[in-house]
Amino acid sequence: MNTFKKLLIAGLLATATAAGQAVAATDGTLGLSSTGTIDITLTIPELFRISHTSDFLLGTYGGSGDMEANNDVCVWSNGNGAYQVTITDDSGMSPDGFAVEDIGGTAQINMGVFWHDAPGTTGGTAVTYGVPLAAANANTTSSDCTENGFSANLHILLPESDLRAAAAGSYSTRLTVLVQSN
Repeated sequence: MNTFKKLLIAGLLATATAAGQAVAATDGTLGLSSTGTIDITLTIPELFRISHTSDFLLGTYGGSGDMEANNDVCVWSNGNGAYQVTITDDSGMSPDGFAVEDIGGTAQINMGVFWHDAPGTTGGTAVTYGVPLAAANANTTSSDCTENGFSANLHILLPESDLRAAAAGSYSTRLTVLVQSN
């Protein structure tokens, strides 16, 4: 492509990009001094961060009772503290439900996932796989929750009935937790 065509395309793209923006800059006039003005504009989008997550290492099942764990996590936002959380996992056998799978991907154990928009609690609201859940109380002061503390709790539960019915083996999955604006 020749230089003229490149410049023409670049100019058209710049014009199209600037078309939606008002230009209020003014040039100064010729004289002993000259003053021009330049407006500066920017947008800060609502930002989110989840941190202080940690793995759930459940160990070996003892043959009775549920297996469960929970972690307090930090959800930060520069907005009003409201957000939505969407959780999925990488299990392939049940693409629409939470589960841990054996290494071969031939057996699974169903798992409940719960979210609470406050720290230090278990239970919370049952999460539906891949469906956004409205939440509030994100830390709006400190992106790593060093001020005002953690702001949410993630809880998992593998029911006794499913654990007892499972074939021997090692099981795992990886949860993905997405926090974003509602």
